[in-house]
Amino acid sequence: MRQREKYRVRPQATRQLPPDQETVKTPAPLWRWIKMTSITVAVTGAALLGGLKGYDALQQVGEEYPIRTVKVYGDFVHIQPDHLKALLKPALFENFFQLDLAQVRADVQAMPWVEKAFLRKEWPDILVVKIDERTPVAHWDDHRLLGSDLSLFDQGEVHDLPDLPKLRGVERDIPVVWSRYQKLSEMLAPLSLTISEVIMAERYSWRVLLSDGMELVVDEKDWDQKMARFIKFYKKIPESERALLVRADLRYDNGLAVKWKKKDDNPSAA
Repeated sequence: MRQREKYRVRPQATRQLPPDQETVKTPAPLWRWIKMTSITVAVTGAALLGGLKGYDALQQVGEEYPIRTVKVYGDFVHIQPDHLKALLKPALFENFFQLDLAQVRADVQAMPWVEKAFLRKEWPDILVVKIDERTPVAHWDDHRLLGSDLSLFDQGEVHDLPDLPKLRGVERDIPVVWSRYQKLSEMLAPLSLTISEVIMAERYSWRVLLSDGMELVVDEKDWDQKMARFIKFYKKIPESERALLVRADLRYDNGLAVKWKKKDDNPSAA
């Protein structure tokens, strides 16, 4: 067999430069760094100065456009126009751009008879206010009113509300009391009987005062059946004697106790 030839690799000689010819990297001149930093500071300062000038210009423009007109829309029955005018007066000549609509809306809605208030600005100098007035459906206790949304509010200076029924009870049970008043009114309407007051006592015992002075007392258990029994009984009373009925206690399982206008003033069972 033919023997492989052996090759010998000679290492290449490296050439070393003389010390005086070696290259050394030197840092950038200091003046170049100072120049770049100065340019950055100058640009940043110019931007800040421009922003401040723009803000001042906006302020100056805003001061030239005050609110000059306040337009109010709504069907008012109990809202006092003088009170509303006094409340909105500070908005006049207020800066158009700086007028806080949320704060003005909160102030308007804090009025007792205001249910909702909608505000907007119209260029260049108009504030538009639209108000929904509360609709009372009943008196609650002695000092507050119940709105159609079943929220309570102060009646303010309005006292001429004789046609509203009076409701009494625990505040957390307002929906229950209002619902019971509506159902009782519906049941008594065919008899031409009108409710003037509904009182929810302890353990859901109900006192119902009618406009003719009669009082009904009924508990929660099977109250609708007991009311139906009373209605059946009332229809049998001659119309000439119905005004003599003073009180009917319906808290019995099989009957009711009534009280008539008599000299002895003793109740009789029926």
